[in-house]
Amino acid sequence: MYERPLLIASAFGPFAFVSAVVAGGAMREGYSHLRDPVSSLTEAGASGAAPVAALFIVSAALSGLFALALLRRYRRRDGAMTTAGVLLAANAVMAVALATIFPQDPIGAPMTPTGVAHIVLVAISALAIVASIVIAARQLPRLETSFGGFFAYSMATVALMALGGLATPLVVAFDWPLLGLAERITQISYLQWFVATPLKLARVVRQRPSVDRRLPL
Repeated sequence: MYERPLLIASAFGPFAFVSAVVAGGAMREGYSHLRDPVSSLTEAGASGAAPVAALFIVSAALSGLFALALLRRYRRRDGAMTTAGVLLAANAVMAVALATIFPQDPIGAPMTPTGVAHIVLVAISALAIVASIVIAARQLPRLETSFGGFFAYSMATVALMALGGLATPLVVAFDWPLLGLAERITQISYLQWFVATPLKLARVVRQRPSVDRRLPL
């Protein structure tokens, strides 16, 4: 009953994320979206970090509604999709922590335990996102109608994420001023998925509310 508004609201999460990046880049003198990573907008000691972090928190909270919708719809129907919901909920929590408790160390500065924790959480978050996309790619066409072609679309999303991820070490190794671009390829890939997928599922939910298959009708 309440899944559809949760799904629709969650689709605004990626827009809040992009707004945070655009606003943060505009407020920070000399910032380059091609050269500089997103995390540097909220790095330790960064000017204007507070409003950017606030927008990241809003983005994480909205995106977390997608996780809640999945848990409500599938917790008694499909264990794999329940796992995807848990992974997305964990990712939302990590996104808040990355913007607040564990900011990135300034580039070129000595690494701190907080900065190391930031790197570890980014890696775990990326794995959680990929795993949730792969699970949804396999399960949603089996569980719902109107999801033809969704597997191929989701795998293309994962491939683009991998492209950005694989480009990052090359950019660093050759000292190319394109670290921000490589990171944004990865981010845009999964952000568009987090808009398209809940909206697509919201249309299905409107036609077919949740039914617990283990309970008599």
